[in-house]
Amino acid sequence: MKHFLLSLLAFIGCYSVHAQTRPQQSMYNFNPSFLNPAATGIEDYNQVRVGMRRQWIGIDGAPTTGWINGEMRLGAPNDVADSMMVNKGQGIGFNIYYDKIGPYTTANLNLGYAYHMPLSEGLVLSAGFSGGLHRTQYDMSKSVYPDQAIDPATTAQASISKRYTPDLNAGIQLNGKSFFTGVSLMQIMPSKFIDAANSESIYKKQLLGSLGYVFRLNDEATSIWISGAVKSDFANPVRYDINAKLRYKGLGWIGTTYRKDDSWGAGFGLNLGRSLSFGYLYERGIDRHISSFSNGSHEACIGFKFLRGSQCNEPKMGW
Repeated sequence: MKHFLLSLLAFIGCYSVHAQTRPQQSMYNFNPSFLNPAATGIEDYNQVRVGMRRQWIGIDGAPTTGWINGEMRLGAPNDVADSMMVNKGQGIGFNIYYDKIGPYTTANLNLGYAYHMPLSEGLVLSAGFSGGLHRTQYDMSKSVYPDQAIDPATTAQASISKRYTPDLNAGIQLNGKSFFTGVSLMQIMPSKFIDAANSESIYKKQLLGSLGYVFRLNDEATSIWISGAVKSDFANPVRYDINAKLRYKGLGWIGTTYRKDDSWGAGFGLNLGRSLSFGYLYERGIDRHISSFSNGSHEACIGFKFLRGSQCNEPKMGW
């Protein structure tokens, strides 16, 4: 029991560093506008994508996240000669996520817009923003120490059934035929989700940088995609993750991921026809206090593309 409590405390301490930022999403290239609104509508087809993440299976109160994303491209041609080139146009979309950890439940709705402007024949600059609302709810019955004296911060949070706070995000992204790079500032308007005096429980600003490159092999049917993201909330140590995958024709991919001082994982994706795709990733914690009690994390995504005629269905962001 002692070891379990130590592990639980390590889990809570680890996650508290990140609890004020957006939920963890490892297959972020499956939904790039979640981390950078400039990627909204970057594909030439309209699409809807749904995902679910169960983190640290086996530990009570561990994070569970679900999300749905929809995007529509405005001003894109029906047929694209170069499937890897982003074309001039605009994109609109939405991101909804539901995140639950311990006594906290957060729901978020964001509406996004991006403009994609060609700089040359093989280079496109995208800029976008998104805005919406956080809804945070606290369940005192699931407090870590329900049998001890109530913390003032806990009382302050439990005194309201729901709390709504604003969310505003912006970003830019540069796309070439074989690469992308971008930077975004998320949660531009910091806001408290606990009203106690001197509370540091706020949604903090988060700066994210991303980079990806495609290595196409000689057979033209196989390619290697390398991508990574760096994240900072200006208060805690910088975090980063790296992803690599091998794609074969239009059939699917296999890949691996590593997150600094947190986890490693492996996954696969399948294209179930021209319009339907599926991805799955399993991660194992690096921290021995968590991995001793957890069976790892699972993440799955499914997406549907609304294709027009013979429109190319190859994604520019890789997944």
